[in-house]
Amino acid sequence: MNIGIFGTGHFALAIGYLINLNKHRITFIGRDASQLRELKEKKRNSKYHSYIFENGLETKSLENYISGFDILFYCLPSSCLQLIRYDKNIPIIFTCKGFSKDFIFNTFSNYGILSGGSYSSEIMNNIPCYMTISSNKDELCSLVSHVIKSKQCILSFNNQPSSIELLGIFKNILAIFCGIINELGMGKNIEAAFLSKIIKKLNKIIDFDEASFIEPAGIGDMFLSCSSTKSRNYSFGKNLMTKKTEPDSNTLVEGFISLRNMKQNLNNDFIIDLNIIIEKIINNYSSEDIKEEILKIIY
Repeated sequence: MNIGIFGTGHFALAIGYLINLNKHRITFIGRDASQLRELKEKKRNSKYHSYIFENGLETKSLENYISGFDILFYCLPSSCLQLIRYDKNIPIIFTCKGFSKDFIFNTFSNYGILSGGSYSSEIMNNIPCYMTISSNKDELCSLVSHVIKSKQCILSFNNQPSSIELLGIFKNILAIFCGIINELGMGKNIEAAFLSKIIKKLNKIIDFDEASFIEPAGIGDMFLSCSSTKSRNYSFGKNLMTKKTEPDSNTLVEGFISLRNMKQNLNNDFIIDLNIIIEKIINNYSSEDIKEEILKIIY
């Protein structure tokens, strides 16, 4: 099959790695000319990994109108969604876990969500992963399975893509707050209570399917992101308590960006409350003030 991948970064390469195991043709579609050149000429992107791709590999600029593929994978930040131009008859699978101006489920129709506890570095070091492919179309889930499923990639099928999307967005937001709570020394009990309280509030945003939480894209991804400094969002939360500054322009922290964007685009009290905590940290409120705000959400 002929597969297009939007992106040339960590997770785009990991998806390419899984596709490559099944010997499909890959085209990386990106913005960085030097990375595209290296992928085309040397079949690798040494900025992120030393893996050399086999089988057919091509590259295209993101500026092009994209057509002629059997399926597309979107592995760029959510903020870049408006940059892509492609044939809408081609099914597209989103791996991004952020919120820009609206939800993917309100914007796209022929799509699926691929999500789960899966560090890209571990995938490319041949460590198996377990992910959820979610779509309203069973045939699209089957197509994704054909493209990436192997001993290295175990898949669970789900038909609630809006809930899976929301879980992906919030696991990044919650990872930031778990990092904050950890750095404040409030204890794992408080981290667990905070997670539980926020998950219960998700049905205030959409008609949330609670059964989706037991998916790899739910509890699996939540565990991975909210418990390890390998998670950029968790690490950002810990660093936020010491540096008291927003992420710099070169660092992608999807949870921080999503929380700000949701405040601007959704009328929701608990989203506002979460933003207040972040703003108080940046404005150098005391640790005791921050602890009090966190406990307000729990109680």
